[in-house]
Amino acid sequence: MEILVADSSAVYRKMFLTAMTEADKHKTLDFAADCEAALEKIMHRDYDIVVLDAEIPGIGLLHLLKTIRSEIPKALLVLAARPAASNSGLVEAAIASGCVTFCMTKPINDDYDHNIDAIRNTMEDVYALHQAKRAKKPAKPESAGDYTPRTTISEHRFAPEIVLIASSTGGPSALEAVLAGLSRNFPAPIIIVQHIPSYFMEPLASQLANKSTLNVKIAEEGETVAAGTVYIAPGGKHTGLDRRKRIFFNDSPPINGVRPSADALFGSVAEFFPKSAKVLAVILTGMGCDGESGLSKLKENLTCFAIAQSEKTCVVYGMPRAAIEGRLADAVLDLDKIAPAMVKMASPITETT
Repeated sequence: MEILVADSSAVYRKMFLTAMTEADKHKTLDFAADCEAALEKIMHRDYDIVVLDAEIPGIGLLHLLKTIRSEIPKALLVLAARPAASNSGLVEAAIASGCVTFCMTKPINDDYDHNIDAIRNTMEDVYALHQAKRAKKPAKPESAGDYTPRTTISEHRFAPEIVLIASSTGGPSALEAVLAGLSRNFPAPIIIVQHIPSYFMEPLASQLANKSTLNVKIAEEGETVAAGTVYIAPGGKHTGLDRRKRIFFNDSPPINGVRPSADALFGSVAEFFPKSAKVLAVILTGMGCDGESGLSKLKENLTCFAIAQSEKTCVVYGMPRAAIEGRLADAVLDLDKIAPAMVKMASPITETT
């Protein structure tokens, strides 16, 4: 791997060097202290991973992001941001650019070793994605043995009471594409679990609200979910729904390494909603298997239709693959087909004569 870290802080550059070397010694690591130095290196090296400080001085983060995407399109881009209100607009614009693969809060722990651990943990995920992409084989038909989910949606008579969406790596862009395809009169509330550091939740919600006619907000404890609104699970805690469709939070340990977890949300709906309830679940791009266990519970307890994003349109195929290989996905759709399918599935049941 060839990696560039663009950060003006000598202290952070040292921490990145230590943490990234601990995570993987087989790499070439370069540094740049400003945008101009980063651009110079980008024009001469074909980097696999670029880590960018949101506050890097020079010509501007957005210009740098777009140049990287143009010159080395294969590179995985990691945005590192200090959790400050002054950064929120810049972070929102960076997310909106569609260039960012991972978001990372710049460590602010008092203990130097804890900072190193935080960086290493994030970079291990980035390295894993890089290796997976290098090893990726041509996509095969989406199936698990003799189980082959459909690739079109013709049903108009499902009418779910709620829509649950799970996404992780690559999720912000995927969520934007899905929500942009839904009208303001979408007839069911939508709850989203997106794996992203807590600081990035508000910029993400703001960006999605700008691209959607639906009301998009961070979920609040005790509120009752309503049609026409998209609720994003806040970071650092699990989100659930009770029998009255009210949002609740809990601080139980991470599930499969993440909190919030789609498994926790799906599991709460499976536990508290009446047996007659209908749920539409959507599994978008992301690492790991979050959502698989929760989907299984939904299907055991309620009427649940599950859509998984297709491999060819995922940034990371982990979560959709887990749903498919667990024989839990009813349909596998390209990203641009998911919103139209949701509209069809959510259409009210009409009587025929």
